[in-house]
Amino acid sequence: MEQAEAQEFLHPLFLRGWRVENVSSEKDEAGTPHLCGQFTLKNASRTRKAMADIIKLMEKEKHDISWSVTLKARPVLSVKMQTHSARRFPVVLGQSDETRANVTLRDVRFATLLENMLAEKAYIHDENPKPPRSASWDVILAKFTSNDH
Repeated sequence: MEQAEAQEFLHPLFLRGWRVENVSSEKDEAGTPHLCGQFTLKNASRTRKAMADIIKLMEKEKHDISWSVTLKARPVLSVKMQTHSARRFPVVLGQSDETRANVTLRDVRFATLLENMLAEKAYIHDENPKPPRSASWDVILAKFTSNDH
């Protein structure tokens, strides 16, 4: 994703509580960027229905995400996603087709579809708090669009 695309498509998600976080794994201790979001849902019954609809959305979009639900008085759905074979920018024709895991427009699309589906089906609790931001948009954008990722 280029900086202009991140500004146009990722920034609105950021304003609605989404964030980009490095998530480490056994294979990559330094971590790779993931698009992360969190939703407070209405109740356990609505949460079960939401989970079934998330699976349908994943199948329809052919896009796997990591997600978990923490059951409290109001269940909390946490999601994180990335494209495992994102092309590095800038793409130069005739040069290496090197790929690596990163956040792409495909992830932004899925996040938007997920958010809309949860809202349209009234799964989200009316007073859905936005998580505190750990970094400003400018800091995230600078890290996200650097050539290192």
